[in-house]
Amino acid sequence: MKTEPTSREGLTLHHLELARPDLKGMRINAALSPGDFLVVVGRNGAGKSTLLQTIMSLLPPAQGEVWLGEDQVAELRPRDRAARMSLVTSTPPRHAGITVRATMELALRAAGLPVDRSSVEDGMKRAGIAVWADRRLDHLSDGMAQRVMVARAALQGREVMVLDEPTAFLDVVGKEDILSQLHHCRTSGTIVVLASHDLDAVAASGAVTHWLHLHPGSGLGSTFHEGGFAVQEAREALRREHR
Repeated sequence: MKTEPTSREGLTLHHLELARPDLKGMRINAALSPGDFLVVVGRNGAGKSTLLQTIMSLLPPAQGEVWLGEDQVAELRPRDRAARMSLVTSTPPRHAGITVRATMELALRAAGLPVDRSSVEDGMKRAGIAVWADRRLDHLSDGMAQRVMVARAALQGREVMVLDEPTAFLDVVGKEDILSQLHHCRTSGTIVVLASHDLDAVAASGAVTHWLHLHPGSGLGSTFHEGGFAVQEAREALRREHR
């Protein structure tokens, strides 16, 4: 599928090739509009984390570009990029002495926005974490802390949220809480890009609008699917791979 950069709002991956020698030749094209939810699937080593870091311009691509509306992400100033995009990793950071409220305030500072108490309070309420506002992040469980990091990302990057296995190591309830938060973000117009091995939980969330299958060594190395997440199709495709 050929995807050209577009002047509309949204996220476009245009002839993107990842800067990893073992993934040479993989070509990724995708176009997402505000409110879209993309799940990225692939076997271990298929390049999911590398792709997410490339989208965030933490790694340069071997070829191609990532566009956010009319802007190439790589050409945005770091402060501007932080105001429009955010990243959540699989393991929440543990900063001793920093409260949940202070963690949320850091999101506004990262985006170059004034630390507005009402915005912070509203963000915590939307995420259902206001009751933990004065608790230290390192005193929360992994699931609780990850809910805070998703809420922080939602407050910071209003246009795109990129998440790398955010439900890893969480229990069933923790996974449901995180995916419920992301569903709310997409219904508010944020583009969500999620890499996950937990296909059933992601499918059960009902949030997915597109999915991207990374399969290096086969064809162009990726397949972009528009429409809801066909979890059984994805599982069967992954089983056919030999990695």
